[in-house]
Amino acid sequence: MRAYPIILSTTHAIRHSIPKDYLLDYVIIDEASQVDLITGVLAFSCCRNAIVVGDIKQLPQITNQKIKETLKSAPPAPVYDYFEHSILSSIISLYGKTLPRVVLREHYRCHPQIIEFCNQKYYNGDLIPYTSPTLSQMPLVLYKTVEGNHMRKVTRGKEKGKYNQRELDVIVEEVLNNPDLAADSSKIGFVTPYRKQADTAGRQLPKGIESDTVHKYQGREKDLMILSTVLDNSGMGQRGLEFVDDPHMVNVAVSRAVRQFVLVTDHDLFFKKGKNIGDLIRYMQYSTLDENIIESQVVSVFDLLYKQYSRKLLPLKVKMNPKARFQSEEALRVLLEEILAQPEYNRFSYVQGMLLRNLLNSLENLSDEEITYINNRASLDFVVFYKQDKTCKLVVEVDGFSFHENRPEQLRRDALKDAILTKYNIPFLRLATNGSGERERIIHALQ
Repeated sequence: MRAYPIILSTTHAIRHSIPKDYLLDYVIIDEASQVDLITGVLAFSCCRNAIVVGDIKQLPQITNQKIKETLKSAPPAPVYDYFEHSILSSIISLYGKTLPRVVLREHYRCHPQIIEFCNQKYYNGDLIPYTSPTLSQMPLVLYKTVEGNHMRKVTRGKEKGKYNQRELDVIVEEVLNNPDLAADSSKIGFVTPYRKQADTAGRQLPKGIESDTVHKYQGREKDLMILSTVLDNSGMGQRGLEFVDDPHMVNVAVSRAVRQFVLVTDHDLFFKKGKNIGDLIRYMQYSTLDENIIESQVVSVFDLLYKQYSRKLLPLKVKMNPKARFQSEEALRVLLEEILAQPEYNRFSYVQGMLLRNLLNSLENLSDEEITYINNRASLDFVVFYKQDKTCKLVVEVDGFSFHENRPEQLRRDALKDAILTKYNIPFLRLATNGSGERERIIHALQ
């Protein structure tokens, strides 16, 4: 303490960071809205004076509600309720205006047009932006995904949770290719309410882009922030509205952006039913140019499985057999026939539902498990072959979410099939029904 009179610590570790019975002159608790009462009190016990810095309009602490059942005594008063209060809100509730208190009105982070939404919506216009409008000529950009139910919920396996592959596809194919948005990955942040979406983005977005949940991004900033809302207009999606449309969550997500803020969201769910994100969309539509309100062009042939889908898919829809057993495979069949009808690909034909065993000239390269799998009538959704000698050009598999990604045992069988095809150097393409760009991916594989 003599050598280093100022120390940095978490509230959890502060008592272990100083000598026993030592009192600091001051403890400054930052981001206090996320500090729970127990660790906040530990920090208080180490000092003569405390300065508490935080914003009750940002995210509160996350508490484990399950420990409620183990408590043997109630708090002495509601202001000491561990599950209802952070150290910041507890102090405000307990002392009111009797403590010295100041509001930091000056704002030095965000482009004025970005922070003005938070200013109007959450701070009654009290904030004074000290940033320059020249930070960016394009501070607000809104991307709306095409009609359809694009959210999925994984309920089995290790990585459970909600995610939206279409919103990630829009970011990869459109947002990150927009020349008017920041190009340096280290200056781009991806934020979302759901851990599953953040983890999936971390694997798919370019290296250097930091992907995390809104809760983990509080206190951080990036030149370009991308918010993915995940939910769609399905019943399951609407049940998540209360969580995603939380005012603290939206306030934090928007105010992480320094120069540019991009919202990637459902076509109309939040605009119609969201009080906070709905108002954010309205603010963006009012405050920016029409060319910055973008209707995404990323579509999937499997969007035809939904009640609502892009009008671009109507020509395919009329060719589908409504009585086909699997409408996902029927949609791909129509698309495949349309591709193979083009002059550059008419040297190919296809067969649907072929047994995997019939594609292999021998089984000598396979393990006992793989042979058992093949002999159990394992089949291939589509096999594209050369017309002249009938050799295989490409295998195409349709992966329905509920039958594949949400079933660990089916994923194991998929891995077996992939391993067998790889051993025999047979090119294959897996098309998930919650993906996109099937036409381009098939053509790329054929080329």
